[in-house]
Amino acid sequence: MQPAGPQGRRPLRGVPWSPAPSGAPVLDGALAWVDCTPWARYDGGDHEIVVGQVTVLGLAEDVPEPLLFFQSTFRTLAP
Repeated sequence: MQPAGPQGRRPLRGVPWSPAPSGAPVLDGALAWVDCTPWARYDGGDHEIVVGQVTVLGLAEDVPEPLLFFQSTFRTLAP
């Protein structure tokens, strides 16, 4: 079976990243990331649905306040 997309394609070329414990890319500047291992696979018609088991979570050092949308307006969390 051939992978999707053109041969030799490197979608992260020029994008700075570092490896998660599994070797998966974590984009530099990401506020948070989740590293998973495949746990189950299901037929989704013309797709495959993959359920992952979380192995590691990461959070940036300086995470800004989240912006929430609630009751038709943007809000921030109260301290």
